[in-house]
Amino acid sequence: MVTLISCFFDRRATSSRDNHAEFCRRTQIRHCEEPISLSAASQELAVLFKYQMISDRLAKAAEGEILIFATENALFLRFEDFGRIMEGRDSLVTKGFFGINTEMFVIRNVEANRRIARGMAARCREYHEYGKFVTEEELLEPFTTVTDWDVTHGVIPIASMWSGQHPDLRGAPVVAVSLVFTPRLFSKYGPRWRAVFARHVNACHAAGTSQFFDIAPPPECDTDEPLTVYQPGRPIAVVMLYTPNIASYARFGEASLRAYCERNGYTLYQYREVPADFQLEACGNWSKPFLLSKHLPHHEWVFWLDADILVMDPSVRLETFTASRERVLTADICGWPFNSGVMGFMNNEVNARVLESVLARVHATEDVKHTFSSQGDQLSFLEEIMAHGLCPERDSPELVSFNELNTPWYFGKPDTFMCHFHGLSTELRMLFMSMNAVPEGGYESIE
Repeated sequence: MVTLISCFFDRRATSSRDNHAEFCRRTQIRHCEEPISLSAASQELAVLFKYQMISDRLAKAAEGEILIFATENALFLRFEDFGRIMEGRDSLVTKGFFGINTEMFVIRNVEANRRIARGMAARCREYHEYGKFVTEEELLEPFTTVTDWDVTHGVIPIASMWSGQHPDLRGAPVVAVSLVFTPRLFSKYGPRWRAVFARHVNACHAAGTSQFFDIAPPPECDTDEPLTVYQPGRPIAVVMLYTPNIASYARFGEASLRAYCERNGYTLYQYREVPADFQLEACGNWSKPFLLSKHLPHHEWVFWLDADILVMDPSVRLETFTASRERVLTADICGWPFNSGVMGFMNNEVNARVLESVLARVHATEDVKHTFSSQGDQLSFLEEIMAHGLCPERDSPELVSFNELNTPWYFGKPDTFMCHFHGLSTELRMLFMSMNAVPEGGYESIE
């Protein structure tokens, strides 16, 4: 007998709840919901509630019964029999890059496990110093762990997945994913992408397919032409480049930017491969200074936009930011003085010299094969702009707020101007960008 116990910390996670219910319906196993008590406002109490509940559940279960404990951050992709997966084992606790997976684990009801569960609950009830308490990872340490993404009985039972990395969910036989977003840098925006991904998985199940991330590109961008120039000869120009490996999401960025430039009368240089005259075997991002230098003499202003950016509010004009500035640079969220995802340069000698120096630095950089090789193009722009004494201080009014331009997607609102979908895998970028707009209430409101 197999039972799935959905123990949710977030009771609004309706897409996750539907996913769990559908897994139980398809595999004909029992489904029980044990939402963490609304009274457990602190992390300490929430952990206590969860592990006392696990001990209580095992105490009442049938001998040998298999109990799957899964939070809202565990989603089922394929409908496999956990009775078969658990053959020859009494527990399935996985461990990956971020440590022991606490979002989903499987325990068979045998005396040894009941003893461990009672011990887990007892540790939660101990007195702890202020600000200290036992963590879920520590509680699960008595169980033998297996590496997540390991194949068991022909499937991968539980694979870790975070915003920027995940296994091949289309090709690999992954049964369930554990969505990691512990409060660590670059993994902290979980509730917002969980809802979007869960909704997508449920839609695939309803359509009878496991071909996740199979989304058609915008029809108006169905071309592999190396370069298309829209509205040539305008005072303000925008440059975007993407290569075939990111076309799945970048075509949505292209469609958005093309419509924006047509509406506001800007030239758009749309590159779909690294130009041959760059004369450097490099990832596309490293061509920024070359393309900016190339087009700057022909316009009053030239802007660069990364391919993972959508224009959400096309009524906002770039002239809003060029007034009284010679460069448009936006504040970065991760310690850098500015972010190179959106940059604008006035056509003058100073900016021409700066871009030439950045380009020279790129040509002198040994490793430019990947986006973040040698700390990425952003370091080259930063150090050369600083060397010329042109980098605005972090508190300078010259620096544009990321709430006004180049807004990280997790801060996006329906009236956001440009939304930057950084920190996501290629596939998750495609999911978000195919929506074309921030929902009312933000992406977490999808629940």
